[in-house]
Amino acid sequence: SLRLGCQHWPAAMVALSYGLATPAVPYATMFHGHQAAACLGFAAFMLVSRSLDDRSWSSTRMFVAGTLAGWAVVTEYPMLFTSAGLLIYAIWSGCPWRRLLPFIVAAAICALFLVVYHTKAFGGPLQFGYFHETEQQFREIYSEKNPTGLTLPTLSRAANILVSGHGLIWYAPVVVLAPIGLWQLGIQSQWRLVFIIVLAFGSFFGVNACHPTWTGGWATGPRYLLASLPFLMLAVAAAVAGRGQVMKYVLATSGLLGLIV
Repeated sequence: SLRLGCQHWPAAMVALSYGLATPAVPYATMFHGHQAAACLGFAAFMLVSRSLDDRSWSSTRMFVAGTLAGWAVVTEYPMLFTSAGLLIYAIWSGCPWRRLLPFIVAAAICALFLVVYHTKAFGGPLQFGYFHETEQQFREIYSEKNPTGLTLPTLSRAANILVSGHGLIWYAPVVVLAPIGLWQLGIQSQWRLVFIIVLAFGSFFGVNACHPTWTGGWATGPRYLLASLPFLMLAVAAAVAGRGQVMKYVLATSGLLGLIV
């Protein structure tokens, strides 16, 4: 947030809003992979972003970033879009091709771990656990012909994911500032940042809107979006950075509401 231009107190409020006033807080204490994937993916982004700021594309830093991005996919498959987007982000940012190789190699090693796991656990590199559901309610959704269970997206699902009593805005009202932040980043021609935010959130939102069980079961808010929330908070920070007092009041109020919910 500071690097995006926020003053210290607004930057602290953005961080606290994410940590205490979104579904990140309950899932940080549950045995779900969503918050781990969020941490891995965002840490990878921070390493690549710092390389851009420092103009220091070290092989070690890019290898670590690739490992984090790759293991994020091992942890949660839809992170594939975000992790691939980070590679595009690095190329767009001017990373030399010889420095991209450590990122790709590290991600490939993680992919190899996933292939070995699938083979050992389910009998083949492309055999997913969803092929072997035993509960009838899940067998009706997942199959070898449709292992992801995804269907065409619907407007009702998309709307419910955002604004229903189970939706993102109810459980994380601070994200209402994100569109303003994206607009602000666009004015500043920070298109690389807009790209990674939109890709990270949009890919998870799109997958969620295509899933018949979009609620994620008996869950706190739209848990399938969790791994994209740190990236969405970048847009929230951009909305507050360099703006008037109104945005800071909106941030504080929405953060308090999220904390109460």
